Amino acid sequence: MEQDGLRVVKRIVVAVALRPESVGAAEVAREIADRMGVELHIVHVIEPLPPGEAEAIPGAAEAHQHHWEQETELFIESHSLREAGTVHVVSGDPVHETLRLVRTLDADLLAFGRIGARAKDIGSVATRLAAKSPVSCLIVPETQRGMPERVGVAVDFTPQGECAARRGARTAKRLGLDEIVLLHAYQLPRGYHTIMSHEEAVERLGQVCQARTTLLSEKLASEGVKVRCSAEAGDVSEVIERLAVEERIELLVVRVHRSGRTHEFAVGRHAENILRRIRCAAWVEKPVSGDAARAAAVDKLLGLS
Repeated sequence: MEQDGLRVVKRIVVAVALRPESVGAAEVAREIADRMGVELHIVHVIEPLPPGEAEAIPGAAEAHQHHWEQETELFIESHSLREAGTVHVVSGDPVHETLRLVRTLDADLLAFGRIGARAKDIGSVATRLAAKSPVSCLIVPETQRGMPERVGVAVDFTPQGECAARRGARTAKRLGLDEIVLLHAYQLPRGYHTIMSHEEAVERLGQVCQARTTLLSEKLASEGVKVRCSAEAGDVSEVIERLAVEERIELLVVRVHRSGRTHEFAVGRHAENILRRIRCAAWVEKPVSGDAARAAAVDKLLGLS
């Protein structure tokens, strides 16, 4: 179901590993699901013992499965996940099985943890989930707990950026917040110094940014939240990282686009760098496919459904 080009969130899947970073993801997803009044499904995938080891040691596969089922149950009980939503424990490849559940449940948002509060990589499984997920992703750092109180949006004032801002405004409203902060980095074009001084160029870019913020704020007026912009000149990812800290952002919305492969999305250089640098949770907004049937057929051929 869509609304103004955005998928309406009615069902959230949170993928948990038996690691500390999954605790933050589960807690944030639980709080968001509760505030939004939507379903929450928790999934843990147990990876089977490699075939060679299972063949060499009779009974090892069963013992391996039993051990991790017990560990999973302990993790679920210690973090009260059964009270939060429906728990699914399955076996297989973590990415394959998680995305299978997302499609089976017709989920609208996939949440999972990242390694550390500030890592060069969000983790191999998380990276694959972010690329292959058919729906938007919520990536949560290990240190974050509870509902985000400050929502920001990385924008470039393109139509895609406008879509991200609408998602940010809509999410903030459903979480009971009354404001979103647009984070924008403007870069000086090459050769500008042949036309005007550095100070004048920065001033003019700032004026354009303010005008675009006003226009976007008018477009988002119906969402019922205030919109303001924090912007600086400089490298995109560095500026967004710095502004997110200064503005105490706890959830940053970043827009990505569909890649050439039907079932995947290219994060893009700027978005990827932003995701690597920021310390807060990130909502990776993905566009709704205009050809869902075709995408599903391709996914089936590739063994992803």
